[in-house]
Amino acid sequence: MTSALIWISIAEPIGVIVCGTDAGRSHSVRKVQVSVDVDVVRPTCVFRVPNQGVIVVTYTINRLFKDATFEAIDARTRAALANNGFGILTEIDVAATMKKKLDIDMPPYRILGACNPKMAHQAIGKEPRVGAMLPCNVILRNVEDGIEVSAIDPVASMQAIDNAELHTVAGQVRDLLKSAVEAI
Repeated sequence: MTSALIWISIAEPIGVIVCGTDAGRSHSVRKVQVSVDVDVVRPTCVFRVPNQGVIVVTYTINRLFKDATFEAIDARTRAALANNGFGILTEIDVAATMKKKLDIDMPPYRILGACNPKMAHQAIGKEPRVGAMLPCNVILRNVEDGIEVSAIDPVASMQAIDNAELHTVAGQVRDLLKSAVEAI
């Protein structure tokens, strides 16, 4: 019998997760002890579950562009976000900041703070302190193979908040961000 993982959420202190699996018509939920490795190069967490192998969980929506300049991808990203109802509230040029504050050179790395006002209003209405986790960050960075765009996955980031209505809004925002990243 094969089963497919349908969700994972951190449910208790680090090292314990709740796994839900769907094996045809049956559904099971169980808590398991795991070891967790966070890969700082790739946006994933790797869970090694006893007797289950390795489960990889990503917290960003990613796309790699091999034949375009950083500035071209920046313009396309802004347009795709706008077409999906997002405005840019903040912009951080991480490379320029590192140079100015630490005199360290690094490849281009930009953080765009994207906000969909309608969705932000809904989220704040469901959970007033969620503003501490807004706006949705989208990063553009030079990588070895080109320019990578990564948008936060709001569903992953909202797992820390026990609010089912907020999770529904987060799912809608994830769909909008995914659509934007695909449209770049």
